[in-house]
Amino acid sequence: MNIISKPLSPLSATLVLITSMVGYGFNPLFTRWIYAYGLSPEIIVVYRYGIPAIVMLPFAGSVRIHFRESLLSFAGGMSMGFGALGYFKALAVLPVSICVLIFFTYPLFTMIFGRILFGIQLHGVHFGSALLILCGCALALGPSREISGDLWIAVAWCFLAPLGVTTIILIFSLRVKNLNLLSSTAFMLFGNTLTGIIALVWLEGGIWVPEDPQAYWLLIGAGIITAFIPHLLFIWASPVAGPAKTALCGSAEFLTS
Repeated sequence: MNIISKPLSPLSATLVLITSMVGYGFNPLFTRWIYAYGLSPEIIVVYRYGIPAIVMLPFAGSVRIHFRESLLSFAGGMSMGFGALGYFKALAVLPVSICVLIFFTYPLFTMIFGRILFGIQLHGVHFGSALLILCGCALALGPSREISGDLWIAVAWCFLAPLGVTTIILIFSLRVKNLNLLSSTAFMLFGNTLTGIIALVWLEGGIWVPEDPQAYWLLIGAGIITAFIPHLLFIWASPVAGPAKTALCGSAEFLTS
């Protein structure tokens, strides 16, 4: 805690954000591995966020002092949870390339909604950088097949992902300033987990336990590498970097996606 309690310089915040985004970028890899065990997107969300959420329960006491920011962190977590659910459902039927292309629209969403809702100052370089990131992804990946029929439903699900990321960027870079890092991470994970539980009961019919015990190792790995550590680093650095730079640092996620 001594290290993460220290204030970051703008350069350090950028490096920390890049590291967090690289961790988030392992999502498609872990998701494909977990799908091989026959698990659903809903159960992946529950375990991915629920395992670290249990570890973070001791840090929930801050709600008594910082109720508003705890609630904002929780709401941001729910938004990201819905985004993750949509992303995982899309990955089940769409090529990874298409899902990644849709996901990387979030820098544009962040800048547009940040300007409209919070009046953040933007410059041409911000929009130019966001467009270059999106174009770079499109050129590097390129959709592997035509989208038709029911696949458009998966595309709609996938767009929840950039909207969810946009929400947490704006909340944690602009509105959650006084809540300590570990408490912010805890409430974000609680929101993530609740979304998964609701979806698991509503959409999947309450299937809770993987049949193959080996799947737990992947679920634990996904929880640590793609959720807990990236969440912690993201919440630490995003208030220093601000929404525009935080969104642009997301291009690092492309390296591992």
